[in-house]
Amino acid sequence: MHASLLLALLWMMLCCRAQTGEELECASLKDCLNLASVYSSSALQHERMKAHALYERACRYGEDSKDAWLGKGALEQDAGRLEEAWRSLCVAFLLDPSCWRVGINMGNLAARRQQFGLAHRLFKHLTRVNPFLPQAHYSLGFLNLLYARYPSHGMVD
Repeated sequence: MHASLLLALLWMMLCCRAQTGEELECASLKDCLNLASVYSSSALQHERMKAHALYERACRYGEDSKDAWLGKGALEQDAGRLEEAWRSLCVAFLLDPSCWRVGINMGNLAARRQQFGLAHRLFKHLTRVNPFLPQAHYSLGFLNLLYARYPSHGMVD
């Protein structure tokens, strides 16, 4: 582990204390989000499970926290829990429809579910909100390649 990551983790541990089992209690929404972010960057499954628990707690602390719902949705997507990921990302999108990270995650998830029309609309929305966002333009190009492979699923301009 890099020294800066280790220092960040130690600092976070001062703000949060371990409870029985895998449940972690945070002092604040910000502390939950920060510690969850550290755990979610780990390749170890048990640390990613801690990150998920922390994001769930953050969602309870701040039901209006886009970052909590986005983090929870991204981890669920990585774990293959696509329906749960979609629900979490929808909440994040409703909280901030102009957030490019939410839009990219939702568009990628829609494409993964072969809902190319929906993915196309999400990426187009992002290019309208921020025309200089390279991730949205890249995703649109990649989506066109997917559409060429699965034309029967349809796509709306």
